[in-house]
Amino acid sequence: MDDHVFAPYKTVQLMNNDKTFMAFYIKPPNKDSTAVVVEKTKRILLKNLKADDFSVSTQEELLKTISGILNILNIGLAGIAAISLLVGGIGITNIMYVTVTERTKEIGIRRAIGATQKDILFQFLVQSVMLTTLGGIIALLFAFVTATILYALFPVTITQIGVCLGFFVSFFIGVIFGVFPALKAAKLSPVEAIRYE
Repeated sequence: MDDHVFAPYKTVQLMNNDKTFMAFYIKPPNKDSTAVVVEKTKRILLKNLKADDFSVSTQEELLKTISGILNILNIGLAGIAAISLLVGGIGITNIMYVTVTERTKEIGIRRAIGATQKDILFQFLVQSVMLTTLGGIIALLFAFVTATILYALFPVTITQIGVCLGFFVSFFIGVIFGVFPALKAAKLSPVEAIRYE
């Protein structure tokens, strides 16, 4: 608040020919007397003004308003993130289906020499998780760079919980969206897979 000056109102009245004020900041003697001070302030202002001409608000009310706005923003950002994760997950599924198709012959050979369905399932799940984890690492690096740039404007920090949550979500997306292609690969018949062109 570099363009604000706090001064006693009587001093300001001497300097202000219009004798008008946009706002008053009143400090109650203690936290418990806030409600009493608000009511007393309203009574004093109502002597010269109509109820619609002014408003009296406390810091708690302002904080509630700001918190409400931030909650709406957080819900909106969470919705955007959920849509992004869904689109990314569908992309991972498509990539994994293509990978399974391209490696069908390899799957058949592996099954023919003793690999179980669990081995094939695990192989493709690990590949899916590696893809999403790599994407998570790139996203975190981008977040660190963005936070560093924005820190000049206002303090932005990336917490350890945020980093851990990012990795967990990446892992979870890899498992959820990679399981269907991995199951398809695991259920392939060895004979048909070897014959696949």
